[in-house]
Amino acid sequence: MKNLLRFFIILTCATSLQAGGNYVPRQQNDEQIATYDIFFKYNLRNGEKDKNGKIRNRLYVTWLDASGAQLDRYVIDEADEKYKRKIPDNPSTKLKISLAVRKNERWVLLEVYSKEHRDAPAFITQRCLWNGLEKELLELFDTGEVLKLYRKTKRFDANLGFFTENNIAEYRRDGKPSYKEFTSVRTGKKETTFEKYDENGLLHSRAYQIGGESAYFEFLYPSGKLKSVIDQRQTIGKPLSEAVKIQKEFNEKGELVKEVVTDAKAGTATTKFYGENGEIIKTETKNLR
Repeated sequence: MKNLLRFFIILTCATSLQAGGNYVPRQQNDEQIATYDIFFKYNLRNGEKDKNGKIRNRLYVTWLDASGAQLDRYVIDEADEKYKRKIPDNPSTKLKISLAVRKNERWVLLEVYSKEHRDAPAFITQRCLWNGLEKELLELFDTGEVLKLYRKTKRFDANLGFFTENNIAEYRRDGKPSYKEFTSVRTGKKETTFEKYDENGLLHSRAYQIGGESAYFEFLYPSGKLKSVIDQRQTIGKPLSEAVKIQKEFNEKGELVKEVVTDAKAGTATTKFYGENGEIIKTETKNLR
């Protein structure tokens, strides 16, 4: 299902990531500006020639409004039968677009519904519109011109600088979360958080990136307590020869039991073992060279 959702969201709107904070699909204090539903129709044609005469498998994607009028149509080359099997050609397959003002900021909310997610969205994306955009785009938002804004921003492409934040959440059929991403470029440097959830909808792991570099990883027990961490923040912006990695392990009580510090420049890996009272009971140092 995850592969389907990822493919589906690529078809509907280009994805990037949004960082930090808690994901909230909708907030009660949102000032709703406008909503718009787009429906999808798919037609897979095998062995069709493209404009250069090359034989291809081509997937035609047609966007329709609620009345059935065509809004857009494009082609994906080298598609195969797996797309036809996975993408439901069903009237409930749609993208719901909402424009809302949240804390004086302009937000575009995208909700993807599929055959298996009729009553609640399978995929949700929230994007905060950059206030420094050209006046025309901001006016389209303020007047609720959803379709015009959608076209002007290349289907709300998050990679073209229209947005300062981009939140993504993916849900299972039972409504429990399976995956979330949070990305922010408010400070000028891209900060990203990735979250993975287990089959019960409980947070399993979290990863952070700063400027596209891995900085920090967390793994949790089903209770929500920290199980282990990998800290690479001291390595950001440095060559691998100067990398420093700190690994920590905790028991289910939340007590630190082991710490490993790997220093590439020093060529050593130092491991400390901790007792019940937090005291160091053993230290080991390995030469990495």
